[in-house]
Amino acid sequence: MVDLLIVGGTVVSLDNKKRRLKEGAISIEGNRITGVGKATEFNKKNADRIIEARGGLILPGFIDTHTHLQSSVTNLRGYGLEAPGGGLYKRLMVIRVDVPDQERYDLAMGGGLTSLRFGSTTIADWDFGENMVARAVEDLGLRGLLSEYSYGIDFHKTRDAGHHIFSRDEEERTLELALKFVDEWHGRAEGRIKCSLGPHAPDTCSPEFLSKVREEAERRSMMINIHLAQTDDEIRYVKELRGKTPTEYLRDEGILGERTFVAHCTRIDEEGIGILAKTKTNISICPHNYARRGETTAMMKFIEAGCTVGLGTDGGPDMIRFMEAARMAVAFRNKLFREAYQSPSAQRVLELATIDAAKVLGMEKEVGSLEVGKKADVIIVDMKRPHLTPNVDPVANMVYYGNGNDVRTVVIDGKIVMEDWEVKTIDEETALERTQLAAENAWTRFYPNSPKPDKHEHPGGI
Repeated sequence: MVDLLIVGGTVVSLDNKKRRLKEGAISIEGNRITGVGKATEFNKKNADRIIEARGGLILPGFIDTHTHLQSSVTNLRGYGLEAPGGGLYKRLMVIRVDVPDQERYDLAMGGGLTSLRFGSTTIADWDFGENMVARAVEDLGLRGLLSEYSYGIDFHKTRDAGHHIFSRDEEERTLELALKFVDEWHGRAEGRIKCSLGPHAPDTCSPEFLSKVREEAERRSMMINIHLAQTDDEIRYVKELRGKTPTEYLRDEGILGERTFVAHCTRIDEEGIGILAKTKTNISICPHNYARRGETTAMMKFIEAGCTVGLGTDGGPDMIRFMEAARMAVAFRNKLFREAYQSPSAQRVLELATIDAAKVLGMEKEVGSLEVGKKADVIIVDMKRPHLTPNVDPVANMVYYGNGNDVRTVVIDGKIVMEDWEVKTIDEETALERTQLAAENAWTRFYPNSPKPDKHEHPGGI
């Protein structure tokens, strides 16, 4: 007997054979995939539970290589996008520093719900107060590679001074928090939660601090994730303070390598791309959010150089729309920067959101494709929708015209966490009400003299 049989849709395996099986099926026992093939190869009578996927795409769950669940709600939705006082260190970081634990949980729940509904079964998240994010990930049933922010500047003083204010106390405090988080959460949630070390960025971390992070990562055999070359100010500041580019700085401090993934790289130069390729450093790009700011990153140059690249949302969080944005970015760069790359196919950008993303996180042996023995993280995308009809190539239709709301069913670690658009793990209506209140409170604290939503008291309890 098998525990779960998903049958009748088009299976897109994303394995080395890159199979597409019409009228395909996936069998699951416990939290592992035990069979991938044509529906006729499976006996429905041998299944405890059957999900009919006729007319749908059966895919491995999307893997978001870079996000911030709680801060996506306060920074990147509605009021936060258009509010005054913008800028990374003037608003985006400062608003996130002092948030009560209950509100962090509720904000992370709102971000995590969207990820789940839009088909991201694995997320790489790092932020302040990551223990609350981990609780939300556990309760939602998501899989996560999570890390607590660590850094060496005082964000409040930096905002007020207009330049970086380094603090040895902050280095010690944040690294201690990061290691405590690892000790508490690595391997939790039936193994769905793993931890990495997440120093914030080259311009907020001193050489001494990065050395400690590197030593701890090596001692614990953990991944390192860090932002890189994401703003002009970062490039300028690191050159002034360290006498080298941020990429050279991280290389010289021993941070780059096969067990590191860097996010963004929108300001990286040709030499920097060469350094990332030579050190076999993995790269997360977030094309949709770049486009909002009129930016792109050199995705095809990274791939051409031999780097492993995966898609992230930076809190977006619609991975399907990010796939199309990745293709569009190549076309824009060809036009604006006179590059001459062929836009990647729909199948190729789907790989960037699944198996290649798994490689970026060092998780390709467990997730990212539909193969016997891998973890049972499976989604069904409903293709019987007006904007996806007629349907000749379902993968191309999904990438060009689909969106996260087309994800109908989500299975993570062999458990059905959403079926026919109904989330099974939590009370969604209550969670969203609490997310709204938490965001309003965060905005009110940061913009005390600005127009704001009606004041609400935050409910207690986690």
